[in-house]
Amino acid sequence: MFSKRSQVLEHSVCATASRVILNTEELRMAFCARYPEFVHKFVTLTNGYGTDLESFYAELREAGKVAPTSQGASKSIELCHFGTVYGSRSPVTLFQAIEELVLVGTLKPSQLRLRFVGAWDVDDVTCERLAKRLEEREMLRREPPIPHRQCLREMAQADLLLILQQDFPLQIPAKIYEYIVAGRPLLVLGGEGATANLVQRHRLGRCCANNVQEIKRTVMAFLSGQIGLVAPDSADTAQFSYRALSAKLAEILSAVCRERPSASRSSAAATNA
Repeated sequence: MFSKRSQVLEHSVCATASRVILNTEELRMAFCARYPEFVHKFVTLTNGYGTDLESFYAELREAGKVAPTSQGASKSIELCHFGTVYGSRSPVTLFQAIEELVLVGTLKPSQLRLRFVGAWDVDDVTCERLAKRLEEREMLRREPPIPHRQCLREMAQADLLLILQQDFPLQIPAKIYEYIVAGRPLLVLGGEGATANLVQRHRLGRCCANNVQEIKRTVMAFLSGQIGLVAPDSADTAQFSYRALSAKLAEILSAVCRERPSASRSSAAATNA
């Protein structure tokens, strides 16, 4: 919870600003509900990715170093997560779902590979126990952090890129924009909130509620081909380039500048009166 002083400061900023930019639509809506008198000031401008990443992935695609896409059934799928795993962003529910599928014989160990690249900071006995069992079946690999450029190259080779986004309804993790420019389909565990809405709105992949039964259905739907391993359309991913976002910011600034003369005239008229 915000302190009283923080609330007063936030209200003061909203009152004096010409525009208040929020980085998710859900956060904008939360501010609209909190300060209905300033609704006209709140605008959404997401985070994004730079032209350096665009060029990097364009070179990889030209060199044929991006994983192929598939609409049909797959013999096996590699689901990859890049970055630190910690706290509430835990894969324990995913591990439970995979183990249950294996134990009943619905899923063969050779059909699915889970790969986590980055720091592992999950203090959960159940999660660790499940992780070790999946490692014994050669279904899970936990790897230490790797250099950023190597990480980007390996993102492009993933069948599916995993996002763990439970309990963060208003925010989107920054790394999703690197995932987006990589051009690979996304799987979000956490079916509600800003991240899931963004992925669904822009057709970037699949969102799945963070519960065992939904994860089991989703995994098997990918393997059966019911859900294709289809890369996002470039028209959808291009909206998050800094070039496109800068154009939107320019529009916001232009609108503010157009309002200034009328505001100045109103102020002058009030002074003369």
